[in-house]
Amino acid sequence: MNERLIIAALGFTSATLVYIFASVVGGVTETRFFVVDGKIVTGSLYKRGNKVIYDSNIDPDVQKFAQEMVDFWQPNRAFVIDIALTPDGCKIVEINNINSSGFYASNVNKIIDAIEGMEF
Repeated sequence: MNERLIIAALGFTSATLVYIFASVVGGVTETRFFVVDGKIVTGSLYKRGNKVIYDSNIDPDVQKFAQEMVDFWQPNRAFVIDIALTPDGCKIVEINNINSSGFYASNVNKIIDAIEGMEF
């Protein structure tokens, strides 16, 4: 069986990191969400099955799951979280830094506004 591993980074404090390995599941969509100060500010679908597709129309259930995961744990004040919608429900694909992540069809102005609105 030809399998690709997905690494999802999760943890309970900024000092810990847990790696989860899983086989790729067919028939999934993948959506990236930009998070600033605990809130999803924008996002984009970027993959449907094996096809790359950029679409700002996001499944509300996927966004709800992403926000629940953000409410549970955040690695930083600004980051991205990618969520796959699989036949078994939503799963985290990865959590990554915001400054090297592709925007796809996300609303870049909302990202800028949210970062400029951060209090330091």
